[in-house]
Amino acid sequence: MLPGLTVAAAMVLGVLLAPASAQAQTRLYQLGLAASSGLQMGPGADESVAAQRNPLMLDASVRTWTDERPELLWGGSLRTELEGDVGVAVAPRLELRQPLGGFEVRPGLALPFFFAPFTMFGIETSLIGRTQGAGDVGLLAFLSLAAFVAGSDLPEDGTVLMLRAGIGIDLTH
Repeated sequence: MLPGLTVAAAMVLGVLLAPASAQAQTRLYQLGLAASSGLQMGPGADESVAAQRNPLMLDASVRTWTDERPELLWGGSLRTELEGDVGVAVAPRLELRQPLGGFEVRPGLALPFFFAPFTMFGIETSLIGRTQGAGDVGLLAFLSLAAFVAGSDLPEDGTVLMLRAGIGIDLTH
């Protein structure tokens, strides 16, 4: 089993097996929108590595957590490429929130799956920085690295790596 999948499975099991509390929980939500681009690399001709700019991508996301476990966020995003073949993906994700004064850092894991017009499945790790803006609005900056290992849009016997950087906003409710 891939090491990243083992970590993701352990995180999911930790959430599912956590003891229930006797008091009522308050569930909070964040809706977000982020734009990103970066670099993608994969096998090229003559066993070389080919690199090119990632298409501009837009992620619409939702995250949720409880007041009992505010450090653990889970949710997902709908991701679309805005250039080229205009791929569409879903990406379920888990993030761990670490507040640092008025700033928070969120390392995370996701399982992005592009399903249109071609398929690609992989694992993604990310690091998000968030600062509180006006009211319930937050400002985000992030880096992510994804390895796509299966799908019809991959070179034969090849893995595609995507390194992305992005900015965005979110609204907490």
